Amino acid sequence: MVIALIMSLVTACGTTQVQTKSKTGNMIPGNSPADTAKMYDQSGKMLQQPGVQMPVQLAVTMINNKPYVSVDKLVSILQFHTKWNPNTKTMQIGDNDVEFELSADQKEALKEGDKLFLQDPPVMYNDKLYMTVTAAADLFHNDMHFKVLDHQIRIYGLPEDMLIKQNVPQSQSIPGLEFREDPQDPNQTSTETGMSHESEQTAWSQLQAVSTVASPQSVQLKNINMSQLISTANRYLGVKYEFGAKPYPVSGTFDCSSFTQYVFGKFGISLPRISRTQAQIGMNVSRNNLRVGDLLFFYVPGRFKTNTTVGHVGIYIGNMQMIDANTAPKNGVQINKINTPYWQKTFLKAKRIAY
Repeated sequence: MVIALIMSLVTACGTTQVQTKSKTGNMIPGNSPADTAKMYDQSGKMLQQPGVQMPVQLAVTMINNKPYVSVDKLVSILQFHTKWNPNTKTMQIGDNDVEFELSADQKEALKEGDKLFLQDPPVMYNDKLYMTVTAAADLFHNDMHFKVLDHQIRIYGLPEDMLIKQNVPQSQSIPGLEFREDPQDPNQTSTETGMSHESEQTAWSQLQAVSTVASPQSVQLKNINMSQLISTANRYLGVKYEFGAKPYPVSGTFDCSSFTQYVFGKFGISLPRISRTQAQIGMNVSRNNLRVGDLLFFYVPGRFKTNTTVGHVGIYIGNMQMIDANTAPKNGVQINKINTPYWQKTFLKAKRIAY
């Protein structure tokens, strides 16, 4: 039996092209052009996506009389980044940072920074990592709309009205979704150049010496020099992005949340490692009342999953711009204008953790 899969190919942060393929790799006729919606990616390129998202059917494999699914195939459908360690048989999974981690023959997994104990451990099958259907539901129930059937998991796409499809040029903002600044922000016009440069190993040691990573909602706003913080962040422009990057002094790379963690750590503020947990810290801020130094959180669009889970974080630097570690439109730490359709539509929340 041929099972039709709707596969979405992702490059960078939500730059998506949708194709319909069969299990044998042959193209299956899709919707007519009249049925497609006009969409834009970060760089302003218009994308075409079917007007109706058909469900993906992921086959179940019986292993030791229990239903398992291929981890590779599932995370491909959800368009997550992955990093595989063949020595430990561990897979890291996430959007622009690591949100999940699981290992073969280990019941202990990680979900959004917390331990999750699975009823049955993932296993290696035909040299690929497989997990039980129950474990897949435990890990990803917040990230996808799905139904478990006898011999498959059926994953449903987003409704038409939830897709990024504004038929406007990328250079124009969307009425009603514009970002605005707090006119009382004292850091808006500051031009300080920042603190003297210190060795990266010393900076990382200072970050490690800060009190243990705060739990959600426990961080108190701290008074720091925001112009120095932004100047420090700018120092790393061009540093390459790496999914699941190790500490910067070791790797010389960042992912989105290791960048924000590292920059704020230099000023005595200890953030959690991943963006989803960082989004639980600090004070909620309206998109219409941004200040320099606010953290901006976004979802990564175009997958067969919900659009309410945080997948990316950046730092607001003023003048409707943010600095972030990303893969598009360039690879690495970069500055992006946020009053564009892509960022306006994918914005989830802003948090203030310092002033």
